[in-house]
Amino acid sequence: MVSVAGAPLSTDVCRDATQGFIAFRSGDYLRGRENYEQAIKKAAGNNLVEFQIRAAIHFAREELSVDRNKAAQILEKVLGIARPSRDPDIAGVLQRLLLALQGQRDTEGKLDKIVSTVGELLKGSKPPLIIRPDLKLS
Repeated sequence: MVSVAGAPLSTDVCRDATQGFIAFRSGDYLRGRENYEQAIKKAAGNNLVEFQIRAAIHFAREELSVDRNKAAQILEKVLGIARPSRDPDIAGVLQRLLLALQGQRDTEGKLDKIVSTVGELLKGSKPPLIIRPDLKLS
């Protein structure tokens, strides 16, 4: 799985998602959505499931500040994919998602349901590796 420029496709997916992040943070939500959607499609089309999950979760986190309903739709889709994933790194991404969802409530309760689903996914998972800056390896 190599892109046209010779870089791995996973690099293309990460680049597209990063451009989406930058566009969202710059206020260009339309371009941000296009970049994230491109990253997700590219990952899905090349069986890069873990990258698809990560891109979608980061997309939803950015979308939370702009359109909660769209964020809920993205999360509903990605959580169906994340359930069977065995990637331990997904737990860290899901933890950060839970932090982003704290205090976010909607009248339809979609986000509350998502918080519960994410909590269920995290049960029994190992916590992500935390590097303590006060410890020196020598």
